[in-house]
Amino acid sequence: MKARLLAAVFLLMSLGLSAQVVVEEIGTLQDAFVKAEQSFEAFRFSDAVNELATVAETLSRWEGSGRLTPSDEALFQKTLELRGVCFFNLGRLDEARADFSRLVQLRADYPFSRSRAPKAVRFYEETRNLLTGTVDLDVDPADSQVFLDGRALGTGAARSIPVLKGLHVFRFLRSGYDPAEREVNVEVGGRQAVSVRLVPNARTIFIFAQPQGVQLSLNGKVIGRADRPASTQPEWAHYAKTIRTDPAAVYVIPALNLPPGEHTVVLSKPCYAPKTFLLNVVLDRERNLPGYVKTVVLEKKTVDLEVTSRPTGAQVLVDGLEMGTTPFRTKGFCIGEHEFLVQKPGVGEFRARLPVPETAVFRLDATLRPTLVWVGLTRTHEVPPEELADLAGLLDEKMAALGLFNVTPASDERDPLLPDTFFVPGVSPEVRASTTALLCERYRCQGLVVARLERIPDSEERVLSLRLFAPGLPGFDEFTSRAADAAQTLAALSLLDEPVLSFRPDRILPVGEAAGRGGPVILRDLSAWGGPAPGDGLLGVDGAVVSGAREAREWLARALEPEIRILHDGRERTWKIVPSAFTRVVPDGPDARKRFLLARQALLSAEGPAQSRAARLNLAFAHLNMGRPSEALECLEGSPESLEGSPGASAVAYARAVALLHLGRTEEARPFLLAAAGDRDGSLDGLGDMLIQPLAEDLLRQIPPPAAPMASPPRR
Repeated sequence: MKARLLAAVFLLMSLGLSAQVVVEEIGTLQDAFVKAEQSFEAFRFSDAVNELATVAETLSRWEGSGRLTPSDEALFQKTLELRGVCFFNLGRLDEARADFSRLVQLRADYPFSRSRAPKAVRFYEETRNLLTGTVDLDVDPADSQVFLDGRALGTGAARSIPVLKGLHVFRFLRSGYDPAEREVNVEVGGRQAVSVRLVPNARTIFIFAQPQGVQLSLNGKVIGRADRPASTQPEWAHYAKTIRTDPAAVYVIPALNLPPGEHTVVLSKPCYAPKTFLLNVVLDRERNLPGYVKTVVLEKKTVDLEVTSRPTGAQVLVDGLEMGTTPFRTKGFCIGEHEFLVQKPGVGEFRARLPVPETAVFRLDATLRPTLVWVGLTRTHEVPPEELADLAGLLDEKMAALGLFNVTPASDERDPLLPDTFFVPGVSPEVRASTTALLCERYRCQGLVVARLERIPDSEERVLSLRLFAPGLPGFDEFTSRAADAAQTLAALSLLDEPVLSFRPDRILPVGEAAGRGGPVILRDLSAWGGPAPGDGLLGVDGAVVSGAREAREWLARALEPEIRILHDGRERTWKIVPSAFTRVVPDGPDARKRFLLARQALLSAEGPAQSRAARLNLAFAHLNMGRPSEALECLEGSPESLEGSPGASAVAYARAVALLHLGRTEEARPFLLAAAGDRDGSLDGLGDMLIQPLAEDLLRQIPPPAAPMASPPRR
């Protein structure tokens, strides 16, 4: 093994040394050629011949071994030309003829220009004529590319070229035409005509449009823009005049070399209604003249734009331009696709690229979300690099589409090992924490997410692990998925983006029958700002009248965000159920940092005591799950609104008691537990699935009873 390693090292060293020698040798040859040119200009022809000897010998040797590159060959040709002229000027004609013959063999059409002396030129041509015949080219179109035995000769403009004796293949290429080939057998001194007319297989179409800047998409692919007026090209200007249009007022988009058949054309521009039509291209095989499409005029369209946000007072930016703060409204906003950013310092942001359709008012209600910096994907050594690259691209795409978080890629980071920082066992928690804080500060994010792909030994299964870190919080949340296909492991991403609690409207709004009532009634308080109260009658869902509880539940089950009509205190009113706005309490779980970020966001965005209370409770329980009872207690005690005496007060009392017990403050916790145990209907989740009373009673049984009061000393 050691011998193999040493052999590999010596091989690498020898390869590196060889490459260095070649580079140095090329530089030496070029220096020698320049020096020979200087001698030639000074009429020191013998010196030039001597200086070129090594250059010619080395390049000839490289040619024989197949090492001659195109740049080396060009230097070889110039060397033979210069040395041949020097030999001629010295009267050494045999040697001059040998160099010129070798030059012609390398390139029969070499543009001899080193000497303008008629005798030298004639001598070179005589030498060339002993080896070549002549081919007269005539190619239509004249700007076609011509290749001789694979070597480019330039365009097919009519001309005569010398060609070495033997069988040769000419190839002719031009975009929009079928390629053509001709075999030619050349004899010394002979002359042959090669006449070729390429057959068109496509046609250029010029589309005239207004206004300037219209974009052309052809079959779903962007082709170009109308940025040049017709007046800039004589043929365009002529056509514009034939359709009675001012050439300076109409703009042209060339669609080059379209194959025959139907093509879907879309003309679009921001702020204008797009136009779509089918273009049928028919070939002109005789003259292949371009086709023209008469002026297509796009109509300008605008809408009223309304942007609201939770919370309000957020900054609105559209396509990078600051527009105002929410609630925001403006008139004359352009239709089309726009990049929206709604942000509030210390709260979060909402990012989306949205199409604004042609409508009277376009409304955007932006719920600000926490932002994560996406550090990237790493792998274990069992995972091949190409598999990692494929999954990384897919992850980048999916990260940008998360529903709970905004994601910012760590695009400015150049360290390829950065993702390993968050997975390698040898990296200390302190280093991970400091790196998280640094990156979150740099990218102005509230959290960090990083991933690793590993392969199970002796199995086709892969495991994708996502880790979520938050600055200032210990540890991390981990979301994993296992599948035989790497792409299927993206289920871990779904776990990260899964709502903490998600409800259907029929779960949010429990309804039932009540004696003496003619229809369904609301059974439970929603603790929702402005929402229905227990005992309110449910009259309708999404405009449909409901006569019974079963019918009401069916309507609610198939609705996404239904609007209900209720009877409250003898008066009718409507209220919309938005499930995403219902933040309920989750006392435990493996995703404390995720819930911390979402709960903090919900608290910052809260509008009303009910939303604020639920957010504080979730935030407190997230702290408790991370072993931070002091922070949990501070979160609950720092509430600006009165929590006692309001719906959900028993949940707050229970959370305070749990935090105090973790701190060893048993007697302070006892009255809160007693208050929570006295609420038979209160629940942490708001749906009755996690009742508070049994939880509080269980804790009361676990803590020691209060100390008996000390007896008073007897009176004397």
